[in-house]
Amino acid sequence: MTQEQSAANSGQGEPAAAEVLDSSLAGSLRAWWANVHGMGRDYALLAVLEVQRAGIGLALILGACVVAAVLIVTAWTAVVAGLIVWAVNAGAASWPAALGAAAAVNILLAVVMLMQMRSHFTQIYLGATLRQLRGEGQGH
Repeated sequence: MTQEQSAANSGQGEPAAAEVLDSSLAGSLRAWWANVHGMGRDYALLAVLEVQRAGIGLALILGACVVAAVLIVTAWTAVVAGLIVWAVNAGAASWPAALGAAAAVNILLAVVMLMQMRSHFTQIYLGATLRQLRGEGQGH
């Protein structure tokens, strides 16, 4: 066998060491990317499922709050009606005066609640987070 035939055979039969290294590195990188991609997909799926579960929980809580609010309003109405009937039967007030006083007390309590709610409006805009993201809180 001549040197030319040996060179031709070695080029056709077995890949060079550099080609093996390149394909090994490429395979490793593909495997690494597949693992990273799979982990990302798993974490995204976990996040979606947790948000979905939290949403269902929030809906149940809000539903229970609505039921509780209706029961509280019913109880408050019963208390006010009882006080009106008591005031009229005791001779302390006429029907129009008792109903007017009950309406005035309800309006006064509603105004107090609205003022309390208004004082909390500044807290719902995430002011500290927005300042931090804008870089305003870092002495610029």
